Amino acid sequence: MKNAITYFEPVHGSTQSAFDAERYRQSVELYDAQRYTEAFHTFLDSLNPKFRETYGNAEGTEFHIPHGSIVVDIHLTDDRLRIHADFMELPAKGSVAMLRQVAGLNTNQLLLPTFLLEGNRLTLDYTCPMQRTHPAKLYGVLRDICYIGDQYDDEFAAKFGATRLYTPNVQPYSAEETARLYDAIQTICREALAAVKEYDANRQGAYSWNILETAVYQILYTAAPQGQLLNELDKAVADLDRDLPLNELNQKGAEALRKLAAMSREELARDLYHVDTLISTKRRSSLRNVQDNLREVYGQAEQAIQGGNFEAAAIRMLYKFYEMYYYCDVQDNINGVVARALAKASGQPWEEAAEALYDAMDALMEGNLEGDDDTDFDFSAAIGEAAREMQENLQATVGDVQSLVQEMQQKMAEALARGDMQEYMRLAAEMQQKIMQQALGGNQ
Repeated sequence: MKNAITYFEPVHGSTQSAFDAERYRQSVELYDAQRYTEAFHTFLDSLNPKFRETYGNAEGTEFHIPHGSIVVDIHLTDDRLRIHADFMELPAKGSVAMLRQVAGLNTNQLLLPTFLLEGNRLTLDYTCPMQRTHPAKLYGVLRDICYIGDQYDDEFAAKFGATRLYTPNVQPYSAEETARLYDAIQTICREALAAVKEYDANRQGAYSWNILETAVYQILYTAAPQGQLLNELDKAVADLDRDLPLNELNQKGAEALRKLAAMSREELARDLYHVDTLISTKRRSSLRNVQDNLREVYGQAEQAIQGGNFEAAAIRMLYKFYEMYYYCDVQDNINGVVARALAKASGQPWEEAAEALYDAMDALMEGNLEGDDDTDFDFSAAIGEAAREMQENLQATVGDVQSLVQEMQQKMAEALARGDMQEYMRLAAEMQQKIMQQALGGNQ
């Protein structure tokens, strides 16, 4: 591989989070002052200031906010909050297998919200007293509901034949944009697979792995796909990050790209669209967390450049920059620095590409940015504080919880043995609710 990979303009010019940190701070202050309804309204404004007017009632007690393929229903009373989302209707056949997977999500991925089975309809549900509605906790609840609800609907529809309970409001990309992105994806796949063939022949498997995962990240960054295509690309990332021999990882990554390259333009277009969102499932960037994530590769790149290994330096920096976009909503001033460098390095010989990418990384590490980067606010830390508080409460009642879990697991095993998946689901949800009640002092 003689030159750096080709850069393509992303479909979304701005990668910045819509989250308003100042409004969030105000919501925490209101919560601390025990003005719970005002705190919730301000928290909702921090996600999007148009939500209350667009999706709420005049009293500010009821909201129906779309997110991808679900609608999140929020109901407030003077003393209680309920968050609810209709998910899917069970298929006529194969419902037991689907419910097994849902039960796994209940116990392994969902912390506070839970799946409930109401007849043949699955819903996501969470309720708590208003005095337990700390904004950081609510952010986590909404993020879980939105992530699980929007990710698994396509999988369950394709895998089990389940039916969506809501038809999402989507705006397909224009024909011109779809054609541009199709050509871009074809080029990304072609360049990556050609590079992997060359690197594998030279026993440079680590280079192949970096190129493959970078290609998947780049497709996600460039095209911002939705639906089943997004799920498949997320799976490709997960597969490449598994603890397996390097050659197996590279085989999986190459197969994912070959499968994508074989898609027709019409097949690709089905998952290229804009859709309403309530909350981003990515982390909100700050200069500090970007610097923390780049620091190791920054040092590696500097050493590689000093040693004349421009190819290694550029490949690692390309990987880290595209990885950043995968995990973070990148604020505009950081995005501007990185996107310009990616465009400048596009198709260039390795030395020129490495120089452009290193200059960008150096600017970020030195903090040479224009505009306010809001580094004094780390939202993930706020969520972490809430999680630690819940963990402390859980540890304080660990004996009661262990006894409860043993009892409920026995009942669940009995329900599973007799094939009663509806009872199994009910018990799984009940166990989750009781555990959280114990952890939060008897109230969620």
